[in-house]
Amino acid sequence: MLEAPNSIDKDVRRILTNLQLSSEALRHLSIKSPPSAVHLECFENVRRNIEIRGGSAVHGWLIWRWPNVLVEAEFHCVWQSPSGELEDVTPRPGGVGTVMFVMDPQRAYEGISVDNIRIPLKDDKLVRDFIRCFELKFKVLNRGHRATQHGLISIPAAEIAPIAQLAGLTEAMLHRGLREHSQCICGSGRKYKKCHGKML
Repeated sequence: MLEAPNSIDKDVRRILTNLQLSSEALRHLSIKSPPSAVHLECFENVRRNIEIRGGSAVHGWLIWRWPNVLVEAEFHCVWQSPSGELEDVTPRPGGVGTVMFVMDPQRAYEGISVDNIRIPLKDDKLVRDFIRCFELKFKVLNRGHRATQHGLISIPAAEIAPIAQLAGLTEAMLHRGLREHSQCICGSGRKYKKCHGKML
């Protein structure tokens, strides 16, 4: 699904324009995480690395792409060594070894989650609904005091279940290469946009 682009193409330029950042701030970084690093907890991992090895934190965005579906920016933090080299010290599921990172000197982590920025690569309701599901999920997960919580968060099923179900359905359809005019995989026999597509 999501992959780190290996070059600066039109999709990458679209997300950079949205972020108001230059391609000169882009870096391809290898993930070099210490054994104690926690998956996806970049801010804590960088903080610990600074305590042990010195250096500083650099904030910015990881750039991801799902070909023909979307391009995405994920708020992220990497470690800068005392000599000025950048290292991503946060391991990722699936054995990802290299990432595309763009530095953003205007941003800093303030203890509150920041949603990913997603841009559809197809003018298609199914793609837009998939992105909308993640926006809605982020709002639920970060409502009120949850915005500053980390790790496992207890969410009432009534709040999250409908969003999660639609997110799963749209993702499964996109993995199959389907679009808004395709038959909905729920088994109704109707096209997606006239079936589950009516939920958003």
